Amino acid sequence: MGLSKATFAQTTEEEAEVLYENAEKAYDSKDYAACEIALVKCIQMLGSTNPKIDYLRIRNLDDEVTDDVSKVTLDNYTLLQNAIADFFQKVNKSTYPEEKYKQIIAIKLAIPDLLSHYQQLQDLIKNFSMVYVEGGSFKMGSMNAVNGYTMQEHRVTLSSFYIGKYDVTQAQWKAVMGNNPSNFQNCDDCPVEQVSWNDVQGFIQKLNQETGKHYRLPTEAEWEYAAAGGNKSNGYTYSGSNDINSVAWYKDNSGNKTHPVGQKQANELGIYDMNGNVWQWCQDWFSADYYSKQPTENQQGPPSGSLRVYRGGSWDLAARHCRVTGRWGVDPSSRLNYLGFRLALAN
Repeated sequence: MGLSKATFAQTTEEEAEVLYENAEKAYDSKDYAACEIALVKCIQMLGSTNPKIDYLRIRNLDDEVTDDVSKVTLDNYTLLQNAIADFFQKVNKSTYPEEKYKQIIAIKLAIPDLLSHYQQLQDLIKNFSMVYVEGGSFKMGSMNAVNGYTMQEHRVTLSSFYIGKYDVTQAQWKAVMGNNPSNFQNCDDCPVEQVSWNDVQGFIQKLNQETGKHYRLPTEAEWEYAAAGGNKSNGYTYSGSNDINSVAWYKDNSGNKTHPVGQKQANELGIYDMNGNVWQWCQDWFSADYYSKQPTENQQGPPSGSLRVYRGGSWDLAARHCRVTGRWGVDPSSRLNYLGFRLALAN
């Protein structure tokens, strides 16, 4: 014998109430995704929403985008606006708790500013300035190689690619990841630092999801070719000049801190800060002699290793450590206040 309509409705309401209580618990523990899932199931079970559900859903969506910048998406704002619209269609101001009503009004009034902020974040994410580097052959390394920390000179051939005009900045990192791990804070245009190679892979994954592009770190060969000026190279010791003060922030002029990107002279390709300010992660595993022994076309580095390559020198080092050919390796989990990165993109 089946349930009566009244009994069925009562059972449904009881099950929906359990779902709502689960949503409240998820919200209190800041598990915003679980809260939203429970509320959607609750609405589906009841066949409609109600002011109690709308109120919690609005608070949940608003707190989610407030707590995590990476959740600032147009879809989430659309959900928020729809929930607010449903709320005001059902609520009678004179009978609804005044404090809760004012909270929803405040969230509604803030949405235009939030959407403007969202668009600014999208502009930051999408407008990474990239420089086209025409492929070619060049002599990588130096005749004065030392213990693998400057490679023995050898010829390398590369296909064309794009590389970041600037190091990735703190503002760009915040736009993608929702935090700023840098030691040198309060400088949105300074390069982000204290990010590990592993952290950078997470950044790139999120950035590619947001943009639909295929950003990556440059290979070590790409990095040196671009730093040297590509096929426009004048053979300078530093990227863009033999005078380090004109192109780099280093120990003698940095004031013991990083500086906003792009303040020094660019190199022959129009790329800034390839030397000094912060070292830059490369994609490759570090090896002392891999490059001198392997095929010279589009080298990707060793297939495995324990250290990742970083290049370029930094704000705390003497000029001799900031040459185009200088290199180093460190554990990919390391977070250092002199180590950042720039992006690359396949042609």
